[in-house]
Amino acid sequence: MLLPQNCFYYVNNDEMLNFSTKFEIEKLVITKFWIIVETFKTVPIMFLQMYTTHALVGINSKILPLVYILSRNQKCYIGNNYDYELNPACIISDFKKKGIHNIFYIIFKLMLFHLAQNVWRKIRYR
Repeated sequence: MLLPQNCFYYVNNDEMLNFSTKFEIEKLVITKFWIIVETFKTVPIMFLQMYTTHALVGINSKILPLVYILSRNQKCYIGNNYDYELNPACIISDFKKKGIHNIFYIIFKLMLFHLAQNVWRKIRYR
């Protein structure tokens, strides 16, 4: 696989690949609002799921994907391997426990809609 020279990538025990660039990591450092999304349907066959971290970028504050994580299992370990201090004030996720249980130390400010949607899903399937 060919990667740009400025692309960071990190392999964790052959279970996970993280992709980003120095520019994108620096944008995450200064951005206090992140959106973390996980998907299963658009992932290459050798992986089980993909996480993307989106943030507000630019003068017009466009929401863009900055970090891609491909995982072979259902655990997502988010770590800082680039000597940058990542300290978001707000992270919005889709409330799936398997995706956020390893980043519990960050205070989540989640939208009521997502909470209500997941509570309804839990009630409906019981």
